[in-house]
Amino acid sequence: LPGILRALRQGGRLAMLSRERKRDLLDLFTKSARDFLNGWFESEPVKAAFGFDAVVGNYASPDTPGSAYVLLHHTFGEVNGKKGAWGHAVGGMGAITQAMAKACEKAGVEILLDAPVEAVHVESGPGGGKAAGVQLVDGRQIMAPIVSANVNPALLYKRLVPPSALPADFRKAIDGYKNGSGTFRMNVALSELPDFTCLPGKAVAEHHQSGIVLAPSLDYMDAAYRDAKAFGMSRAPIVEMLIPSTLDTSLAPPGQHVASLFCQQFAPSLPDGRSWDDEREAAADLIIDTVDRWAPNFK
Repeated sequence: LPGILRALRQGGRLAMLSRERKRDLLDLFTKSARDFLNGWFESEPVKAAFGFDAVVGNYASPDTPGSAYVLLHHTFGEVNGKKGAWGHAVGGMGAITQAMAKACEKAGVEILLDAPVEAVHVESGPGGGKAAGVQLVDGRQIMAPIVSANVNPALLYKRLVPPSALPADFRKAIDGYKNGSGTFRMNVALSELPDFTCLPGKAVAEHHQSGIVLAPSLDYMDAAYRDAKAFGMSRAPIVEMLIPSTLDTSLAPPGQHVASLFCQQFAPSLPDGRSWDDEREAAADLIIDTVDRWAPNFK
């Protein structure tokens, strides 16, 4: 009943939107990012700045139908009451998991590390199967009245839950589940800040404390995706650089920095039987060379 009431309230808010706002919402859920942005902007760099949020973490082109929704997705949430804002965790992302661990331990939770799960135990019953515990790779079994998983649905239902525990129609649906990111993630240590040709200087400036997107147009982003589909990785990748040490001095020694590179597009599975274990160094060199085109001191 509470779920039905929440759905009715949300439906009521949608019904109260003007026709123009309903049309905008429909466009966001169905159009490509390019089609949506073309209706609002003329400048290619401006469209590229917004278009990046339609492909980041998304193995897709800005021309892919539905990619406009990912723009909407990236305005959800808030930081310190500021809607659509992004924040940096002082001490790095590990500070968040450490805070979570402390809160869990305070509540009496036991945390096991280096304990990968091999399978989920499912007990059959009159109402269908019910998860009853897990088996670890080392053979240990942990039984519990409730089993919660935060892994990818394809990983959970294809590799951890026995097929016999799943209805045939659900197995068919999960076999067709679209799953895979086009992101190659790198962290790098820097002896000095990047010196960009468009905004020269190695002293901390506003752009060093921002998200720096190296992708000048939607066409560039589309080419990156088409390259990944054909060759496994983009010959001219999309790169977003963040330099958190400009805001958080605990991350690097004085005068030095760390940068986080969020790069697209790289195929989840390489063609011709190639392995990412073999190709990762070549991809890293390609990304560094790409950044070097805009900031020649980077390499």
